[in-house]
Amino acid sequence: MKPQSSRSAPQSRRRLPFCCILITALSVLYPLAVICFCSITLLYPPFFLRQFEPLESHWRYQAWLGKTHDPETDHQLSFTRFQVESTGVLQGPWGSKVTTLQGWFIPASEPTSHLAVLVHGAGMDRREFLRHVPYYHGKLHCNVALFDVSDHGLSGKRFMNGVTYGTQESEDLLRVLEFFSGPKGHTFLKSQNQPDVSHILIHGASNGAATVLMTAGKLGKANNQDIPLRGVIAVNPFADPREEWLEGLQRTFDVWAGKVHPLNIEGPAPLPQKWCGALDWLPPPTVGRAPLPAAAWGGGQHEAK
Repeated sequence: MKPQSSRSAPQSRRRLPFCCILITALSVLYPLAVICFCSITLLYPPFFLRQFEPLESHWRYQAWLGKTHDPETDHQLSFTRFQVESTGVLQGPWGSKVTTLQGWFIPASEPTSHLAVLVHGAGMDRREFLRHVPYYHGKLHCNVALFDVSDHGLSGKRFMNGVTYGTQESEDLLRVLEFFSGPKGHTFLKSQNQPDVSHILIHGASNGAATVLMTAGKLGKANNQDIPLRGVIAVNPFADPREEWLEGLQRTFDVWAGKVHPLNIEGPAPLPQKWCGALDWLPPPTVGRAPLPAAAWGGGQHEAK
């Protein structure tokens, strides 16, 4: 038995470095894998829509009242596509890349200087607000603009952009507002037989609600009077992105465990009539020096009241 023991000792010594390397590699790779998993899950949650995918057999078709195509197909309203360039807010080889935002412009039936810009939620696309277009267009007689934020719908993609919980989305919205308020917007609106905008309202839901609030804050902080923002409607905005991240991660685990549907939505959130007074276009306040007409409502634990 002694000769066998003497032969096995060198083999054990040869295996020891390999085991140490393996344990070290696993101790490094495992945390990295967990971090990557959590990051990708937060940026691209399970309910993330890809490239305007058809929704006839999707649960959203019912939730969005079947309005999942375009303004002309769903509401017999003519529309024009527009494009706006937006720069990434994150610095680095990918974050600063200029991308192109894609949107729809639905001109009012009569010339008007009022514009409603509708901002979809995380993982959605501009079709989320199609069911609200008849109210803005038909009852309030506004021009209506819907667009996809970066890395959503048909807008341009950036490496690991996904959902940024208002950070990139608010910059995208700023670029859209600058477009309609600037020289390019003047040319575009003229081609649609519409005058320059004098009143803009921004309306967002969920992550889009946080986006419109952040955008209004940025305009107020900069005292930007070139963009005639006159009202904000925020439906179910979150109050703390960190809480939203943790809640989103837990929801993802629950989805993969089969405990819940990707989004347990029984129907679309209605547009409360009492808040439509924000669109009555009262004498406009000075942006940054007076409060804007604003409405925010929700019911979640981490949603702004």
